Amino acid sequence: MTTTDTHTLDVDFGPYEEAAKRISGLNDRMADSWKAAAGTALDVYERSVNSLVDLSKTSPWTAQLRWTASVAQLQATFLREVHSAQVRAARQLLS
Repeated sequence: MTTTDTHTLDVDFGPYEEAAKRISGLNDRMADSWKAAAGTALDVYERSVNSLVDLSKTSPWTAQLRWTASVAQLQATFLREVHSAQVRAARQLLS
């Protein structure tokens, strides 16, 4: 079995190397675009969850009974803390 030394072949790899550089640049731009889109999606998700939590705290049914208001407040605090941890973790993955 013989092996061929690729350096001795009479092939011009210049165009291939240029194409590889262009593809690499395109991949980098695509990754940046996906990170920006993911950041925007996280912002929207964060605002949505915060609005939902605020709504659950101010819901009319929670004002009818004192204990339901306490439960709603506790649940809202828990959801906000869990949500914040998830968003922080996701943002760290994007950076």
